[in-house]
Amino acid sequence: MAPQLIRKSSPKRFGTVAIAFHWVSAGLILTMLTTGVMSASIADESVKASLLRIHVIVGVALFALTVARVVWRVRGDPSPDSFPGQRRWDWMAERTVRVLLYLSVFAAIGSGIATILIAGAELPLFGSGTLALPDFETAPGFSIHSTAAGILLLLSIGHGGAALWHQLIAKQRVLARIGIGRPRR
Repeated sequence: MAPQLIRKSSPKRFGTVAIAFHWVSAGLILTMLTTGVMSASIADESVKASLLRIHVIVGVALFALTVARVVWRVRGDPSPDSFPGQRRWDWMAERTVRVLLYLSVFAAIGSGIATILIAGAELPLFGSGTLALPDFETAPGFSIHSTAAGILLLLSIGHGGAALWHQLIAKQRVLARIGIGRPRR
């Protein structure tokens, strides 16, 4: 019997769709954070505009993916059960960080779109011609955007660090739940 290609989450492991959402989201978040930081530190307007185009396009893709991810979960693919021996505060921290990650993604993307529109950067970024980019750091909404991005970065580092701690120190094989390795039998 051939294995199912699209599998929903089980009590021990996330399903293939949830795993794909997780890793593609992680890659998009990393791309967003990298292009955002790089564009803020580059003086060349054409390179900055190119990085910001990538930043915006990836942001829109991340927004769509995050909405699809939330819908997928709410419509019938809940997370696996707690792993054996998981303490209540670990479970609460895991759930809280997950919600905060979603909220910070939406806050960063929403405030980024607002900043572009308020600053009038849509034409320099996506229109024809060679209009100069506005100074984003003085644009209303930018402080919210940079704060949300900073929170997203810290939560991502904390999320990854906690997963590695549970995997390597506590020997709980939590990475198997998200597609890396095999869960305990």
